[in-house]
Amino acid sequence: MPRKDNCFDNRARQCGVAHESLSRRTAIQAGSVGLLGLGMNHVAALQAADVKTSAISGGTAKSVIFVFLSGGLTQHDSFDPKPDAPAGTRGEFNPIPTLTPGTQICEHLPMLAARSDKWSLIRSLTTPYNEHSQGHTS
Repeated sequence: MPRKDNCFDNRARQCGVAHESLSRRTAIQAGSVGLLGLGMNHVAALQAADVKTSAISGGTAKSVIFVFLSGGLTQHDSFDPKPDAPAGTRGEFNPIPTLTPGTQICEHLPMLAARSDKWSLIRSLTTPYNEHSQGHTS
């Protein structure tokens, strides 16, 4: 029986971010190969590092929600407002402070701002590509 494409694959192709030669199964298999390289000496080192950092960090995450907004809001209109940037660069919405000192997000996200101690914001992601879909995969 031929394999039917699922909704995820179809939507990804419509957005131009799908790669014909790389299926989800292949990506998962490729990612799991790295786990095989963890020998006992690596595990012991990781456990020792965990003991050192657990007292500092105050705990570990029980789960992670990765929000991938392909075609969503611009960073200036959501999580990375530029209030001091020129009018043509900054977003049209005003920034509001969050519980995290020095961090501001869009005025339309007040409930997220009130819970900023519960989530992390990464603003340092870079890519050598100018085209967004290539940057997603690098």
